[in-house]
Amino acid sequence: MGRYSVQIRGNAAAAGRRAGEPEAFERLYGSNLEWLLAQAKTGSAAAAIRQLQATVDSLSDRAGEYEHAEYLGALAFAQYIAKDHKTARRNFAMAIPVILEGQTSSGTAVRDKVKSVRQHLILSAYMKTLLHAAEQAASENVANEAKAELFRIANVSHLGRVQRAVTAAAARNAISDPALAELMRREQGALQESETILNMISNLQLARSDQVRKENIVTLQARFSALSRSRRTIMQEISQRFPAYANLINPGPTTLDDAVTALRPGESMIVFHVSETGTLVWAIPESGKAAFAHLPIPERKIAEWVNGLRVALDPDASTLGEIPIFDMALSHQVFRSLLAPVQAGWKNAERILLIPHGALGQLPFGLLVTAPYERPEPADGSVLFSSYKGVPWFIRQASIARYPSVNALLALRNAPAQQQLGSPMAGFADPQFQVNDGRSKDMKTTTTPAQVASRGVSKAGARATTFRRRSVPDTRERTSAKLAALPRLPDTSEEVKGIARALNANFEQSVFTGIQANEQTVKTMTLTDRRVIVFATHGLIPGDLDGLTQPALALTAPAIANIEGDGLLTMSEILNLKLNADWVILSACNTGAAEGAGAEAISGLGRAFFYAGARALLVSNWPVETTSATKLTTTLFEIQQGTSKPSRAESLRQTMLTLIDDGGYRNSAGDMIFSYAHPLFWAPFTLVGDGGQKHHIN
Repeated sequence: MGRYSVQIRGNAAAAGRRAGEPEAFERLYGSNLEWLLAQAKTGSAAAAIRQLQATVDSLSDRAGEYEHAEYLGALAFAQYIAKDHKTARRNFAMAIPVILEGQTSSGTAVRDKVKSVRQHLILSAYMKTLLHAAEQAASENVANEAKAELFRIANVSHLGRVQRAVTAAAARNAISDPALAELMRREQGALQESETILNMISNLQLARSDQVRKENIVTLQARFSALSRSRRTIMQEISQRFPAYANLINPGPTTLDDAVTALRPGESMIVFHVSETGTLVWAIPESGKAAFAHLPIPERKIAEWVNGLRVALDPDASTLGEIPIFDMALSHQVFRSLLAPVQAGWKNAERILLIPHGALGQLPFGLLVTAPYERPEPADGSVLFSSYKGVPWFIRQASIARYPSVNALLALRNAPAQQQLGSPMAGFADPQFQVNDGRSKDMKTTTTPAQVASRGVSKAGARATTFRRRSVPDTRERTSAKLAALPRLPDTSEEVKGIARALNANFEQSVFTGIQANEQTVKTMTLTDRRVIVFATHGLIPGDLDGLTQPALALTAPAIANIEGDGLLTMSEILNLKLNADWVILSACNTGAAEGAGAEAISGLGRAFFYAGARALLVSNWPVETTSATKLTTTLFEIQQGTSKPSRAESLRQTMLTLIDDGGYRNSAGDMIFSYAHPLFWAPFTLVGDGGQKHHIN
C-alpha cells in the first residue's frame, strides 16, 4: 500500500465505523482491493460501489496521490460494471492520469505483478467506457475526442520492456556530455539487470534442488538490493545534471497527433490493441483521415488464428514432403478480419509501420493473403512448392517494419543522425562446440548439411530430401545438457561471408568463425564502428542447457578457444555491449520469440540488443531452414547495396519477393530441387525497429 499504508488503514477504520462496516474496511485496506474488484466483476457491483465510494471519501486528503487514484479507478471500474458510464468516465478521468504517472515513473519500472493486474483491469474498463462514449456520441467531434483518448490509453499496453530499451538508448544518444551519457548507461544497465534477476529468481522456483534454489535466490536477492542502492545514487546525480532524463526514458502514452507527426510520405501506421473481449485497430496515414475499427475478435481467437497459421511454418517434419500445406483460407480470413476493416487508412501506403499486440507479435503480416486464393495442384514434373508463386501475399503491396510501440518509433526517428563509421560489419558464425566436430584444420572450406543431403537429387525425389533447420536439439528431456550437445552450423560461415561480400567488407576484420566466434571476441572488440552486426548461431532460452536462466546466443566453447567464460553470450552480457548499429541480424532459431507466455515479442535477446544501441533487428519467428536463410540474408544486403539503395524495410520486401518468385535450392547439377515460395522459407524473418530511408553502408 506504500508509505501511507498505516495512516490510510486508520482512516479506513474511522470511515468504516462511521459507515457501520468497520470489518469490511479493515479487510479492504489490509489487502483486498483485488477482492472488491472481483466482487464488482462477478455480480456485486452495487456493494463494491458503496464500499469503494466510502473509501475514496475517507482518502480525500490524499487526492492526487497514487493510492487515492487507484481506489478512485476501482470505483470507476465498479460503476462501469453497473453501466453508469457517465459517472465512471468522470472518475476515470481524474484517476487515470495519476495511475499512469505512477506506472511509468523511473522508480517503478520493476513493478509489483498484483498492482499491474489491478491497473490492467482499471485501464481496460476505462477503454470500454471510451468506446461506449465514441459509439453513442451525438456528434462526430465528441466521437473523435473519445477515439483519440482511446488511442492514447491503448498505447499504454505497448509500454513494455522492449520499448523502454529503445527509449533508454535514444536518451543516451541525445546527450552530448560523454560522462553524463555513461552515468545514464550505468543506471539503465542496473535497471535492466534488476529485471533480469527477477526473471532468474522466478526460474529458480522450478529448480529441482531446494538447497541450490535457496542459495542462488539469496545471492540474487542480495545483488538486486545492491543494484537498487546503486541506481538511487546514480539517479540523484543524473537528476541534478539533467532533470529531463526521467521523461526521456519513460515517456507517457502517445496521442494520434504524435503518431501522425512520426510518419513520412508514403507511410501508414497500423496499431492493434487485443483484449479478452475484442480487438481495436487503427490505420493512420501520413495524410488524410485515420481509420478505426472495433472488432468483436477476442484475444483467444487471435491466438487460435496465429497458432493455426504457424502449423505449416514451424512443422515437425523430417523431409520436405512432410511440410504441411499453408492454410490460404485462414490467412485470408485473418487479413479480411483484421486489416480490411481499416483499409482506407493504409491502402495507398508504400510502407507499413506495424505495432502489433499480444499474439499478433508472433505473426509475420507479410504472409497474409489479400484475396481469395486456391493454390493450384502442382503439375507433373513441377518444382516442389512452386505452386505458391502466384499467391497475393500482403508483402507484395508494401514493405513492413514492426515497432514495439509508438514511443519507440518516435525515439528511433528522433535519434541523432548516424555518423559514417569505419567498418561496415562484424559477423559471428559457425562456433565450435566440440573438439572433434569434423571441421578441417584450416577451416577455409566447409560442406553444408543441405548440400550433402541434396547432392544428385532430382525434382522427382525432392519430397524425400531431408528438411534441415537451425533448431536447438531437444535437451529438456535429458538429465544434463552442456554446450557440447549443440550441433554445428557450418553453413552459417558462408552466410556471414556472403553478407561481407555484399558490403565489400574485409573478411579478416569482419568475419569471425570457428574458434574466433567466441564471447571474448564479442565482448572485447570495438563494436561502435560497425553498421551491421550478425550472429548466425543457436539462440537459446532458459532451460535449454544446464544452468541457463536467461536467453543467450551460443558461441565457441571456452576450452576450445582457450578463454574464460561459459561459451554463451547471455542477455545480461548483451546489455553491457556498446553498439551504434543500423542492423543487428539474429540469424538463429526463433530469436523473435517472447520470453514466456504472455510476454511481449522479442522481449529477451531483442530487448537487450535494442538497449545496447541497435536501431533495427532482423529476427526469426521460427527455426529457419538453413539454405533459404542464407539466401535471404545475403540477398538482402546485395539489394540494399544495389543501384537504388532502398531502405531496410524495402530491401527486406524485395528480398522476400525474390525468394518467392525466383528463389529455390539447386543441386550440384544446377537443377532446382525445391522452390522457396512456401512462406516457411521466405517469411521467417521480421524487421523490428527503424525501417529506414534510402540508405548507404560504406
